[in-house]
Amino acid sequence: APAAPPAAPPLALAACVAPVCELLCHCVRAHAYRMKYFVLRHNVVAGVLALLDAKCKHVDRAAQLSALRFVRACVGARDEFYNRYLIKHNLLRPVLGVLERYKARDNLLTSAVTELLDFVRAENLKTLVAHLSREAGAAFDGSRHAPTLRRLSEQAERNADCGGGVL
Repeated sequence: APAAPPAAPPLALAACVAPVCELLCHCVRAHAYRMKYFVLRHNVVAGVLALLDAKCKHVDRAAQLSALRFVRACVGARDEFYNRYLIKHNLLRPVLGVLERYKARDNLLTSAVTELLDFVRAENLKTLVAHLSREAGAAFDGSRHAPTLRRLSEQAERNADCGGGVL
């Protein structure tokens, strides 16, 4: 029987993660229809978001930022199919978890999450606005990121008042 290949060292594996996430981002943008079904069928989003878990020892910030860029690419596709998938499988929870973990600090990860939330609000992606305002709730009162989440909640209220909200 052939010998099993040696396991990749964790650092070598970590070095491959960011370029793979970037490739996935490109595929989401360039091959929207086919990539959508690939991402959903193979649960790619959950796998990529596992990089945001603070317990991963061999994942560097670049890989975590790449994971956030991948989520941003999925949301940026403005495809309700992706949005419903993210909501149904509660895949935005790890993204909000970044804000919870770094409540009192500003860093590149929290800036990327804040930009994502501002994009959702500015584009008025109604299902995501409603979901994120529900998920965030009052958990972030007093944090540095409260103004962003407050604007998101206000947008959700405006959507509900206009009858266009999904609550």
